[in-house]
Amino acid sequence: MPRHTYRPFKQRLNFHSGVARRKAKSMITDPARDPISAIVSWLDAQPPEVKDTIAILVMMRLPEFELFSHHLNILPELYKWLQEDERDRLLVTTGKAVIFRALVNFTCRRHFSKEGWDEMTGDNAWIKDQVAGEGQEDVANMAATLLQGVPFRKALWLKAARSWEQLCANDLSDEALARFQHAV
Repeated sequence: MPRHTYRPFKQRLNFHSGVARRKAKSMITDPARDPISAIVSWLDAQPPEVKDTIAILVMMRLPEFELFSHHLNILPELYKWLQEDERDRLLVTTGKAVIFRALVNFTCRRHFSKEGWDEMTGDNAWIKDQVAGEGQEDVANMAATLLQGVPFRKALWLKAARSWEQLCANDLSDEALARFQHAV
């Protein structure tokens, strides 16, 4: 039997170990090609409203996360979910990147488009008008405050959408994730 085709069982198991992942990361010359690092860098570059909202929208859809009222700041929980895993394998990292990409694409579609902002503005105006005469002034005031901030918030989110599209086209594309996954 040729020597190059045989690998002992223990070596085959170590292929996806943490050592293999660290070795793969060190072989990648551009650290942004590590999808988790790319996601964290992208999140860090976003304004607080964008990254906090994304953290809530993503985390509340993960089956292993329980949303309690005491979780006022969920962003650290998102970073922990992205970066920590006892399995520490390339496949797990790639899987988390795919899950994150899919959840952001799904949950932020209204925030990432002009049409979505028009819809949300209309929804808030309707809420403000509906509840104003029903003795729910606090809800009407909240909707009015949201309406006042729409131009600024819309600009923040549309800028985030452009950078998200770039990230998905590059570091989070299927091709980039496949390259990372098979870097060992």
